[in-house]
Amino acid sequence: MKKSKLASPSVRILAHAKVNLTLEVLRRRDDGYHEILSLMVPLALADRLTLVPGGRKLRIEVPGDPALEGDDNLALRAAQAFRDAFGLGGLTIRLEKRIPIAAGLGGGSSDAAAVLRALARTRKLNLAAIHPLAVALGSDVPFFLSERPAWATGRGERLDPAPRLPALWLMLVKPDFGIAAGDAYRSWRPAPPLHTGGDAWRGVRSAAGVGRRLRNDLQPGCIRLAPHLGGLLDRLSWLRPAGLLMSGSGSTCFAVFGNRSALQEASRRFQAAPGERVLLTRTLRG
Repeated sequence: MKKSKLASPSVRILAHAKVNLTLEVLRRRDDGYHEILSLMVPLALADRLTLVPGGRKLRIEVPGDPALEGDDNLALRAAQAFRDAFGLGGLTIRLEKRIPIAAGLGGGSSDAAAVLRALARTRKLNLAAIHPLAVALGSDVPFFLSERPAWATGRGERLDPAPRLPALWLMLVKPDFGIAAGDAYRSWRPAPPLHTGGDAWRGVRSAAGVGRRLRNDLQPGCIRLAPHLGGLLDRLSWLRPAGLLMSGSGSTCFAVFGNRSALQEASRRFQAAPGERVLLTRTLRG
């Protein structure tokens, strides 16, 4: 396939994190994946990527974290998938990581989607053209192509617009360990379905309303795997947030507040345990 050069010397793009406000696990599918229903929202917290054309190879650089520079990095795999589909010359991806890894915040998937979006823009391709590549890379990657609140179904790759939500201010706390998604799903135990779909969220206008609807079916199993998470959620509850939850497959937990001042006050009161990383952010409005 004919190689294509980027249209500018370099391209810079943000790759935003996400949290799952709900994550219902409906059943285990015959293909080994799980059928889910999840309300996903993007956050201001973001990795930064710079795509620099040149040379003959596809490379990735992660300053300060060379362990992430291997061939299995999802951002690099996204560039390889784009090259296979549309052609691409040599490229170096410089990735500044701000989203914790193995955290349930979608950092790797968002990096991959950002690379696809940036490359598609240089070729004047719409999102529909790169959607199949995103699906093949991972269940969460399609969500990050548009970075708008969405309902995710199937194994996470089928997306529908979410109702308009109020602005939320979040304290994220990442323990000094991660939880592999496979381990989180293996620890899941079926529970009575609540089907907290669109109807349950329609008309929600406050952080308190959001807090009453938070749900993560993976959380009990992850607490069994890592009891520290239960203690972390207890400590976050002392801040009297509108709601709290573990995001995705963990291990990050988050507390929800209705405004910036409440978040900042909570951050002054919270006592982080050794190794915990505290991040303050907000949701992006779609």
